[in-house]
Amino acid sequence: MWTAALTRIRFAPGAEARLGALASMFLDRARSTPPEQLAAAVAALHEFADSAARQWGEYDAVLTPALAGVPPRVGAFRALGPEGDYRLQCEWAPQTSMVNVVGAPAVTAPVLRTDAGLPMGVQLIGRPGSEAMLLQLAEQLMVG
Repeated sequence: MWTAALTRIRFAPGAEARLGALASMFLDRARSTPPEQLAAAVAALHEFADSAARQWGEYDAVLTPALAGVPPRVGAFRALGPEGDYRLQCEWAPQTSMVNVVGAPAVTAPVLRTDAGLPMGVQLIGRPGSEAMLLQLAEQLMVG
């Protein structure tokens, strides 16, 4: 659904040919999505956003993992081609994506380091207008 806006871009001559594989895939998908399917996706997304906002709004803050696993090696996403790249992105960061859809304020904070020294973190999700509180909480959780 979020790629639908790509169909409204007026590309300069030759610009579309310079898109990377992932961007080209998104543009192709956007152009091939029937309007009825897009409308159904928009409705489902609004329903999810309303439900999540109601549920999260019952709490001062909601804590989730920032990512679904340890950071992959540099180039891991791109090496899978556009379909695999996008799939891995969705699998790796599902919690942050859902917050973007809802439009809720959120912040991530590193709370530990792996044995390899890579940071791992949590995400704090708040109510509208709670950015200052989220930043204060994140500061308290952060590892040096």
